[in-house]
Amino acid sequence: CDRVAVMYAGEIVEEGPVEEIFSNPSHPYTYTLLESIPTEEKERLTPIEGNVPDLIDMPDGCHFAPRCPWAEPRCREGEIPFLQHGGDDVDHRSKCVHDEFDKAAYGTAGVQADARSPTGDPIVEVRGMRKYYQQENGAFDRVFGGGDPSVKAVDGIDLDVRERETLGLVGESGCGKSTAGRAILHLDPPTDGTVVFAGEDLGSLSKSDLRKRRKDMQMVFQDPMSSLDPRMTAGQTIMEPLKIHDLAQGRRRERVFELMDAVGLERGQFGRYPHELSGGQRQRVGIARALAVDPDFIVADEPVSALDVSVQAQIITLLEDLQE
Repeated sequence: CDRVAVMYAGEIVEEGPVEEIFSNPSHPYTYTLLESIPTEEKERLTPIEGNVPDLIDMPDGCHFAPRCPWAEPRCREGEIPFLQHGGDDVDHRSKCVHDEFDKAAYGTAGVQADARSPTGDPIVEVRGMRKYYQQENGAFDRVFGGGDPSVKAVDGIDLDVRERETLGLVGESGCGKSTAGRAILHLDPPTDGTVVFAGEDLGSLSKSDLRKRRKDMQMVFQDPMSSLDPRMTAGQTIMEPLKIHDLAQGRRRERVFELMDAVGLERGQFGRYPHELSGGQRQRVGIARALAVDPDFIVADEPVSALDVSVQAQIITLLEDLQE
């Protein structure tokens, strides 16, 4: 890649050589976007406030102005011109009225990247958990079952997760991370072993008792499209757990709007179906659905992998705030 063009709300706001864009970002959106990326040098993550505007109702002037820390009245008027940045031999232009802005004034409030909260007692205790699958070699095996289990997706893991603690489960694709997460929540019950949640063995619960327990433990799925009902709107999807667990009576719609605000969804997207949303927006619907019931424990299967860095910082901030 030789050159980078940065888009925001349907238009290019900055363009230039790769090295120039990353070393000298000249549009506030480019700068704040880069500031959202976690690095070892940064002590804080700073999400961009607000949301991308609805493309049906665009603001006048600079489209980024409602979210820009350096916005002035002239930023909201008329067509914004491109200004040239860098040396005479560098083609680096930015669609902003500012020749420069005070970058030191940004990022003073955010999430402490290395902050640690005191952890509590174990809330999840996993001992000897296994999840095996049988290989089916035909209709006979599908009806009567095959021989010995041959696919050992999870083969005997032990782990504890404490209150106010984040445990990262890492490994290459296909190593069993997603299967382990689903097995812990008994969405796909383990073949063997025990999972104790808040002192209660999930394997000993009836279906109705396990259903009630799901209020306290939720999952954010890796693939948002396959985990959302295509017949339900974003608002209906987020509201569904409130109905199932009989929560927020009389203010469910308001609660859904609160959750949409928290994960960076526009309220106008309440009535949109999954196919009308981007991949990142669908992922945020899944995150809002998981947070709707205020769970004590969340299995997050790559929850921010489909999101851009500014929204990643916003979601990580939200999860850390809830953890506190």
